[in-house]
Amino acid sequence: MPDRPLHPVSCKVAVFSPDGQTVLLLKRHDMDNLYILPGGHLEHDEQPEEAARRELQEEVGLTQLNNLTKRSFWLHELDGKVVLGFTAYSSETELPPPPEANETAEWVPIESLAHMKLVDSYRDFILANRPTRLKFPT
Repeated sequence: MPDRPLHPVSCKVAVFSPDGQTVLLLKRHDMDNLYILPGGHLEHDEQPEEAARRELQEEVGLTQLNNLTKRSFWLHELDGKVVLGFTAYSSETELPPPPEANETAEWVPIESLAHMKLVDSYRDFILANRPTRLKFPT
């Protein structure tokens, strides 16, 4: 099957722990340990919510995702593509090793985001939508 060009829209998800203290991020070892939100591009005829769930399962093995909600959109500062930002929470804390050798999934304390190498728009999105404001159920 020939490679198709990537869809110009990407779905990224800030997955929070039920206590609202941590967020799930991917650490990209091939990008000098840059942290990013999990997610990816829409596939042909795929709805954004479907893409968000599929990408989370593919990238971090997360299957128990609750309260997936589209919150915002913006232009990504690294590649100029449209990002649809979702939030969700998960009670899963044990994650399988990621399929990509160049990345690691980590639950990161929200209080440490200011001192991490993280894409600015992702940091802003996480902080603007953290569970203390959303009041996720536990």
